[in-house]
Amino acid sequence: MRLFTLIAAASLLSGCAFNVSKYGQIDPREKSITLPRGGDNVTRLIKEAVTQDGWSIYTWTDAVRTTGTAGHHVDLRSSEYAQARYSLKILSVSESDMGTKVGLTLATFGLCFPILFSPSIGNLNISVADNKTGQEVLTITGSGYSDDLKKALIKGLQ
Repeated sequence: MRLFTLIAAASLLSGCAFNVSKYGQIDPREKSITLPRGGDNVTRLIKEAVTQDGWSIYTWTDAVRTTGTAGHHVDLRSSEYAQARYSLKILSVSESDMGTKVGLTLATFGLCFPILFSPSIGNLNISVADNKTGQEVLTITGSGYSDDLKKALIKGLQ
């Protein structure tokens, strides 16, 4: 019975983790990042984490930059313009505040059991791209809790 309890507990807790995948290097000399506007829970957590780690924050604008040549042959390209070296986009997220109300959260079927009264974030998908090269340098996926998200993001940005 004790073995069954340990296996059940381990399987329930295993659904609570953010997966950090790095595909390129972050230049520590250029700590500027474009983030979504607003202050919902996940956006606020991301902004808190990066500012505490010394990053400058820019927000998305509607600016489009057109570059190229105009002559006998026209070769123009338009793209979003970002002032920051890196940009972060939240591709998907589902949040749960059940932990704040009940103390027991099923983080979007990840079956996470948080510390009492800890909010959870489920099914998160974040992408960080290098605006200079166009390369995706970091992704964060999974589900977990507020502090775990902050730690995963800062770890990935180093």
